[in-house]
Amino acid sequence: MHEGKGADFFFEYVLLNPDKQFVLAGWSSIYIYTMLAKTIKNIDFLGTIDHKNMPDLFNKYKTFFYEPHPDTREPFCRSVAEALLCGINIMTRSQDRIGCLHEFKKLGADAFIESCNSAADNFWKKI
Repeated sequence: MHEGKGADFFFEYVLLNPDKQFVLAGWSSIYIYTMLAKTIKNIDFLGTIDHKNMPDLFNKYKTFFYEPHPDTREPFCRSVAEALLCGINIMTRSQDRIGCLHEFKKLGADAFIESCNSAADNFWKKI
C-alpha cells in the first residue's frame, strides 16, 4: 500500500462501492492505509503474504485492482505481471503506463512467460 502504487485510488474505489467485497494483501509504512485496510467493512485485510504464497492468493480471485498515481510510470510492475500469469483480469485506467500490460498484450501469454523466464540472462548479456 503506497501512494505511488495507487493506494488512495483503491480506498476511494472501495468506499464508492460498499456493495462489493475486496481482499487486500500487503503492508504499508503509511499508518492511515493500514488503519483503512483494517476498518473499512467491505475489505478483508490479509496483511503481509509471503511471496511464495502469492500464486495461491492470485488463483483465488478474478480481478486485481492496480491504479498507479498519474506521476508513476511502471516500466514493468512485477505484481501485475504475476497476477496476469495467474489469469487475473487487471482493473486499471492506466494501461499505457504499466509496462508488463503492453508486453503481455503484444506477445501473448506463452511468449510473455518465455520473455520473463529469459529476462535475467538477456539483461546480463547486454551489460
